[in-house]
Amino acid sequence: MGNLLICLLGVTLLLTACATPSVATPTPVPATDTPPAPTLAASSVPPTITLAPSTATAVPPTTTDRPVATPLPPLDISGDGVIVFYSERDGNSEIYAMNADGTGLRRLTNDPAEDDSPAISPDGSRIVFLTSRHDPAPKFPFFKYEIYVMDIDGANQQRLTTTDAGENHPAWSPDGKKIVFDADYDGDGKSEIYTTNADGTGVTRLTTNEANDQFADWSPDGAHIAFSSERDGQWDIYVMDADGHNQRPLTKDPGWEMFPAWSPDGAQIAFFACDAQCRPKRQDIYVMNADGSQVQPLTNIPSVVDEDPAWSPDGKQLVFQSDRDGNFEIYAMALDGSNQRRLTNYGGGDFWPSWGQAESGQIVTFSLEQSDQKFDVSGTFQAGLGDLDGDGDLDAVLANPQTNNSQVWLNDSGLQKGTPGHFTNTGQQLTPYGHGVGVADFDHDGDLDAFIACHFFTNPSRVYLNDGQGNMQVTNQDLGDAKISGAELNLVDLNGDGHVDVHVMYYDPNGLPDKVYLNDGKAHFTDSGLALDEETIAWGDVDGDGDVDYFGKREGKGYAVMLNNGNGQFTAGWQMDDTQATNGGIALNDFDGDGDLDALVANGFRTGGSYPALVLWNDGQGQFTDSGQRLNKTMGAEFGVGDLDADGDLDVFVSNFDLPNEVWLNDGTGHFSDSGLRLGANTDASTKPSLGDLDGDGDLDVFVGSLMRKPQIWINTAKK
Repeated sequence: MGNLLICLLGVTLLLTACATPSVATPTPVPATDTPPAPTLAASSVPPTITLAPSTATAVPPTTTDRPVATPLPPLDISGDGVIVFYSERDGNSEIYAMNADGTGLRRLTNDPAEDDSPAISPDGSRIVFLTSRHDPAPKFPFFKYEIYVMDIDGANQQRLTTTDAGENHPAWSPDGKKIVFDADYDGDGKSEIYTTNADGTGVTRLTTNEANDQFADWSPDGAHIAFSSERDGQWDIYVMDADGHNQRPLTKDPGWEMFPAWSPDGAQIAFFACDAQCRPKRQDIYVMNADGSQVQPLTNIPSVVDEDPAWSPDGKQLVFQSDRDGNFEIYAMALDGSNQRRLTNYGGGDFWPSWGQAESGQIVTFSLEQSDQKFDVSGTFQAGLGDLDGDGDLDAVLANPQTNNSQVWLNDSGLQKGTPGHFTNTGQQLTPYGHGVGVADFDHDGDLDAFIACHFFTNPSRVYLNDGQGNMQVTNQDLGDAKISGAELNLVDLNGDGHVDVHVMYYDPNGLPDKVYLNDGKAHFTDSGLALDEETIAWGDVDGDGDVDYFGKREGKGYAVMLNNGNGQFTAGWQMDDTQATNGGIALNDFDGDGDLDALVANGFRTGGSYPALVLWNDGQGQFTDSGQRLNKTMGAEFGVGDLDADGDLDVFVSNFDLPNEVWLNDGTGHFSDSGLRLGANTDASTKPSLGDLDGDGDLDVFVGSLMRKPQIWINTAKK
C-alpha cells in the first residue's frame, strides 16, 4: 500500500509508512458492542509456535534457482483466474491486471495519485483498493488513503470511505458483503482493525490496543480473521472471531510475522516473516496450519525480500513479490516452494498481488501465438489484406523486395474449404522489388485491386486489377518513378471525390519529396503535383472538417500538421519542435475515445538513437498536446492499430526492425501499458504489420513482414 514493502525495511519506517499521522476522530463511530481489548491469560492462550529457522528441512530454492529473464516461459498453473497488482511503471502507483501466466497485462486505474493495494472480491467481479487521490497534501510515506471499489475491468470506480484519517489494507469477506481494513481512527498513532459493509456503511471496530493491529485477512468460512499485531513487542500473527472476540496469537517469535493470507480451504495461512526489524537477511514467505502448527519456509534467498503472499483460487499456488532480480516483480510458486517463476518484468516495480477467479465474461484472455504457416519467400515488406476472391475471408498480396516477385496468397477458408487463417500461394508472379502495397477497389468494379510501390531505383510502381477471383492483371500505366525508390504507401482520398488515391513515400539518401497520385475512378493515376518533404507521414481528418489532412515528421526538427483546404491543397497548421525526431512510424487514431484523431509517434533507428514513443492528444481542431506518456523505446518501428484484446479500445502492435515486436494495450483513455509480449527476434528486421481477422474467429490477428526472415502470422487468442 503506497510502497508498503518499504515498511519491512525497518521498524522506524514501518511505523510511518504503514500507519497514518494522528488526526481527529472521523465520522465512523465504533459499534457499541465492540469487544474489549483481550487479556491473554496463560490458560486461554493456545501453545505458541516458534517459527522454524531458515535451515528447516523443507529446503526452498537457492540463489542458483533464480528465474530467467525475458522471454518468460508460460507458468504451469493448475488454476486460472486473474492477478491484480499495483505498479510504478508509469511513474506513479496504478492498478494493473494480468492473466495467471503473466500475459494480457492491462492497466485498470489512471490517476495522478497513488492507487495501490488491490484485492479481488470472492466472486471475481470487483476489486477493492486504496487511493491517495483525495489527500490534500500527499507525501510519501504519509499518504492519507481512502478505500475505493471498482469492477474487475476498472470501470465504475466508487469511493467507500470519507474520513479525516486514512485506511489501509482492505480485504473482502468470503461472501463479498464486507471489507476488513485497518485505520487510526482514534488518533493515537496506532492502527486498529475495522470492518465495513461493501457499500461503505456500518463501520465497526474489532480491536482496541495500545499497539498496531494491521493487515487482516478473513477465513474462507467467514468465522475468523487473521491479522498482524505488535502488542507483545514484535509483530506476530493473531486470529480472532469475525466479531473481534477471542483474540489469540498463532506465532510467538523474536522476529516479525506479518501479512497473513488464508488458504481457500481454510486449512493453512501463508505469511511473511523476517528477523527482528527485518534485519539483517531473512525476509521470506512461510506457510503454517491455521492453528499455528507445522510452520514451513517456502523461500530462502539471503538478502532478498520475498513478501506479500496471496493464494491461487484453487489453493495450489502462491503469488508474491520479490526483489531477487534487482527490483520488485511479481512471482508465483507451487505450495511446496518449487517452480518459482517471475510473471512480470519491468523496471518500475510491481507490488502487492491478489489472485482471484475472474467473473465469467469480465477478463479477456489475450495473447498472440505464431501460426505454423509456411511461406516460400524470404523477405516480405508488407502484406495488403483483403477479400481478393470474394469468398468472405481475408487474402493477402505480398510486396516482396529485391529480386523476389511479389505474390498473391489466398486464405484456405471460404471457397477453398480449408483451414481458416492458413494461406496458399496462387503462383502469380507480380513485380519484383516490391515494398509498400495497398489493396482497394481502385476501378469501382466491386473487387479489390492492388498498388505496389517498388524500391531500388529499378522498377516503377505497379497497378494491378482484379478479375474478381483473385487473379491480378498488371496495367500498362507508367507513373514515371522507375528511377526513384519507393519505400511505403498510404491510401487516401486526397480531393474528396470518392476515389482512392495513393501517397507514395520515396527514399533517397539526400532526401526526395513524396508524391500523391490521383485516381480518376477507373484505376488510372496521375501526379497531383504535390511534393511532400516530410520523412514520415500519416493521414487523417485531424481538424474535423471532413477532408483528409496529414501529420508529418521532419527528422531532427519535429512534427507538423498540414491542413487540407478541401481541394487537395495544404496550409501549415500546428507544429512541435523535437530534435529527437528520427526514423519511426506514426499512427493517427482516436486512442482516447473522444471522437478525434490522436498521434502515436515512434523515434529510433540504429545510428539515429532510440527514444521513447510519444502519445499526443488532439483537441479536435488539429492542435496537439503532449500526453506526458513515454512508452517503450523503439527501433525502426511501424505500428498496426486495432482492438487486439477485444475490450473496445484501440491497442497497438509494434513491429521493431532491430528489437522483438511488442503489443501495447490501451486502458480505454488512450494510456498504454506494455502487454509483456515479445514476438519474434531482434534479428528479424520486422517491417509493416497488417491487422485483420485472418482465421475468422472475430478477433484481430497480425501479419508481419520481415526483410531478413520469412513473414510471420500471429494468431490472436483473445477471448472472454
